[in-house]
Formats: sequence, structure tokens, C-alpha cells
Amino acid sequence: STSSPNERVQQVTELYRVVLGRDPDQSGLNFHVQSNLTIDQIRKVMTESEEHKGIINKAKNFKKSQDLAAESLAHLGSVKGKLEEITRLG
Repeated sequence: STSSPNERVQQVTELYRVVLGRDPDQSGLNFHVQSNLTIDQIRKVMTESEEHKGIINKAKNFKKSQDLAAESLAHLGSVKGKLEEITRLG
């Protein structure tokens, strides 16, 4: 099913938003809309792009830092509990 030029602009714009987290730049939008690639092929190109890989790596690093923060808070909680116990016993 061939989409109209308007539908294709909407589809490509949505891919930019979902895959790259941003609105398309005009040259990128023009390139993809005018290309002979299918929407699935464009999605593949975008998900394999350095820009998308950078977004994924940032998300992984953010998750790691959240995990480390949670571990630190848990450790501090246990230290505080031990200190309170020592204070009660002392």
C-alpha cells in the first residue's frame, strides 16, 4: 500500500520522534520522504544510526547511575541502622 506524500511526511516525522526523540530536521525529512526506502527500511536506518546508538548508551548509563545511587542509599541505610544500634548499646 503506497502512502500519499502527506502520510509519508507524517510517518517519517513520527519515526524521528520515536526513534531519535526529536522532530526531524528539514534536510533529513526531505531525504527520507523523497527516498525509495520503505518506512520499515527507514526505521532500520534510524535505529542503526550513531544518533540512536548514542541515545541508547545514555539511557544505559543513566540506569547504571540510578542503580549505583540506590545501592549507595541502601548501604547508608544499613550503616545508619548499625550506628543507631551501637548508640543504643553504648
